[in-house]
Amino acid sequence: MIIFKIYDPETITFGYWDEFGTKYVEPFPSGSQVVEKPYTLAQALRELRARRNTFLYESDWTQLPDTGLTADKLLEWRDYRQQLRDLPALVATQGWGNVGWPAQPLDR
Repeated sequence: MIIFKIYDPETITFGYWDEFGTKYVEPFPSGSQVVEKPYTLAQALRELRARRNTFLYESDWTQLPDTGLTADKLLEWRDYRQQLRDLPALVATQGWGNVGWPAQPLDR
């Protein structure tokens, strides 16, 4: 497992997150590798947006008319996708570590 050490210029602190946005504190799980990523806030937000865009791309199929999703499931997927789109603004206002990745709807 790779854990990223990321610099947050707003709080002048370091935080530790994995590639899925899960926050970690020391001591880290056995076998973990810590990689330092001394980003500025703008660079960190760019990376967050890139990962977010991947999740949006992977869920694009849910918005097609012939998916077979129920109306309730369609709404769950729309809500999930909106939460993904809102994530960079939430991180910018609430700070790193205070916001997590939204949960993808279950039972496609």
